[in-house]
Amino acid sequence: MPHHRRIVLSIPTGTSRDTVRQAAEWARLLDLEIHAVFVEDEAVHGLAAYAFAREFRLPTHAWEPIDHDRLADDFRHAANTAKRQLDTVAAAMGVRAAFQVLRGDPSGAVAQMLCASDIVVLTEPSLGSEGLTQTFLRSWQSACGSAASVLLLPPGRIRTHGPVVALTFGDRGARTAAHIAGRTGEALVLLGPARPMVLPPALAAEHVGRRDLNAITEHALGLALGDLRERVLVLDRNLLDDAQERAVLRVAAARATPVLLVGTPADI
Repeated sequence: MPHHRRIVLSIPTGTSRDTVRQAAEWARLLDLEIHAVFVEDEAVHGLAAYAFAREFRLPTHAWEPIDHDRLADDFRHAANTAKRQLDTVAAAMGVRAAFQVLRGDPSGAVAQMLCASDIVVLTEPSLGSEGLTQTFLRSWQSACGSAASVLLLPPGRIRTHGPVVALTFGDRGARTAAHIAGRTGEALVLLGPARPMVLPPALAAEHVGRRDLNAITEHALGLALGDLRERVLVLDRNLLDDAQERAVLRVAAARATPVLLVGTPADI
């Protein structure tokens, strides 16, 4: 993608292979590197420093002091497991991959390393938009406070084919959507005001459609999307106020559609 260089994925302990696979699939589609980050939780390290801190251990079924060396070994083992998982998926899909270990707040450490040419991937909790966990909310707020673009994936399996839909109230998202459509061979559907646009060579004009959208509300978006089985919804990240953001995310969650909120890279 002209202004994106890598897909960034935070891999906490227990991250599913499906999440890694979906992130790697987007990296492959867009010809980007996938950069996975494992964050050692600084709060856990800090807790272990207190003499009163205890952990429940098996098979003794007893509360015992936290062992610093064992904790470090556990983090190292989890990081190695995550790296092997990434390497396996990346090799199978033929994408470039990098792996990094950080120590800090899991919801903020990754955001601090992001730049304008990154797309950071987040996966919505399985309870949907009404049941977002505090950890996810902190990660979401940190990602949206960075310079990066944000790709929000719905839980579970997502569609691997379907039109690429863009809101045209801003032009960066529409241009990015056109690029994605050209690379994937999918149709491009533009929602909102007509804007002049230079289409990529791989995207024929007959594969571009338009639908009216006069307001960014749940009702209006639902009507505009209608029977489309869209592969992704793309828009400018700074386009929305809080109410509009909630509307987009609720509609996308209900339709199990990924959302790409495009940031403001310095070179576009």
